[in-house]
Amino acid sequence: MRVLFLTHWFPTDENPLFGVFILEHAKALKKVGVEVVILHVRIEGGKGVCVNDFYTSSVSDIEVITLDLRGALWKFIYVIYPLQLALIRRLIKRTDINVSGFDAIHSHVVHPAGVIGWRISNEYNLPHYISEHWTGLERYFATGFMRSWGRKAYHHAKAIFVVSKFLQHKTSQFVSEKQKVQVVPNIVSSEDFVYKPRPVGQNLYFVMVAKWTKRKRVTKRPKLLLKAIAEASKELSKPVVVGIVGDGDQVPELKKYCQELGIAAEFHGFLNKAQIARQFQSADLFLHASNTETFSVVVAEALKCGTPTVASNVEAIPELIAPTSGILVKNNLSDWTEAIVKAVNTEYDRKAIADSFKTKFGYEEIGQMLLAAYKS
Repeated sequence: MRVLFLTHWFPTDENPLFGVFILEHAKALKKVGVEVVILHVRIEGGKGVCVNDFYTSSVSDIEVITLDLRGALWKFIYVIYPLQLALIRRLIKRTDINVSGFDAIHSHVVHPAGVIGWRISNEYNLPHYISEHWTGLERYFATGFMRSWGRKAYHHAKAIFVVSKFLQHKTSQFVSEKQKVQVVPNIVSSEDFVYKPRPVGQNLYFVMVAKWTKRKRVTKRPKLLLKAIAEASKELSKPVVVGIVGDGDQVPELKKYCQELGIAAEFHGFLNKAQIARQFQSADLFLHASNTETFSVVVAEALKCGTPTVASNVEAIPELIAPTSGILVKNNLSDWTEAIVKAVNTEYDRKAIADSFKTKFGYEEIGQMLLAAYKS
């Protein structure tokens, strides 16, 4: 079986984590024998009016064809679907890609990939699937300039895949045939994220993992979490060390804040999967304060390692955490402080936590889910 992935979200040299979960789904399909070619439409600011070119590369032995539409007019091209579609059609003709040779087109995020994928699949008489990863659907379908095209893309899709029950509920509001919206979770590597016995140390070691970036819309709550750690430390019998994993323009501010609070913090910067797994395996707790999560890969990664997790009680996170694996918290200082103290004093069975996630979210499990959906 051959499937063409169409996406505007995809890792680049400048932003290696952007849309990485889409690449992971492609790798999952490859694991179960599906040939995937990724068509990455790159529309963002750049030099000139519009690059209007393409180049081919390979990522994890998967062919990636990038249609480069960067330039000064990127915002205009992004939202004016007929113009974008015309540019993409022209570039496809210049490549050696044979769209009619695929068995299906699988687009990622309705705006704009899902819309473009619907039109192209219709031209080539191919079944079209959409994976939805976006929490901005309500705003898009209320005020989006060409939102009627988005509704048609949803209507004509054979299936719409979402990563959690939370996102299934949100997406189903805009789909007439609710049964088309199916949960297919994100990938969490079963090779990297595994249980290993944790050595008992003289300190308590807490881990935080995120992309620490300043945004207009606040998504992560690191300062709330650090303040709660400082307060909880007063009630704990061992000194606390906090491992902060991830890079971003907020890191210098967080370093200064840790100094002000008197927190012993280790800033590790960007780490690969194996390195992050070692952080979880050596941690007493994983702490994750967030305002929004459609799935939360980092929470699932920690739990696959058997690490007890304290996390915000928002959106999709409650689908992952049970009382036997951690604590869900309201995003206020007193609740976070109380939860950290309670979690430290709770005897969690770390191996049992890891065992309960052993067969969840792996490449083959997710690949088989997608393949079954295509075949049905």
